[in-house]
Amino acid sequence: MPNPILIFHYEKSVKLTTKSKTFREAVKFVLDRQEPTTFTPTKIVAESTGKIFYFDELKFKAFIAGDYTESEIIKLTECDGLFRNTEEVSVNKNDLVDPGALWKLQSNHYVLIDEDRYICIKAPNSNFIEI
Repeated sequence: MPNPILIFHYEKSVKLTTKSKTFREAVKFVLDRQEPTTFTPTKIVAESTGKIFYFDELKFKAFIAGDYTESEIIKLTECDGLFRNTEEVSVNKNDLVDPGALWKLQSNHYVLIDEDRYICIKAPNSNFIEI
């Protein structure tokens, strides 16, 4: 099986494409080249399948360290797209999400990417833009 063509998407439409590396090698390459002033990718797109993966830096570092198999990291990070909310999102009176937060689309729901809280909103919603 040939190595996948992976496109790492950064903010401001910056992209990095890997062509001759395995999935693990490509992720390691991207993590190894990061410096304190370098941005972290937001997502990975597999060119041949169109599959999208949220680039959760901690999970991908754990994958490189051997804590996850390739199948496990794919299951943990695969999504239907990444979005940002353009307006404040009110889940209830006490839980507000500021504009610009990052959300992943899974099973027709936007899921907030936040380690401290779980918020899920039905899609589509005109207050969300795809990145």
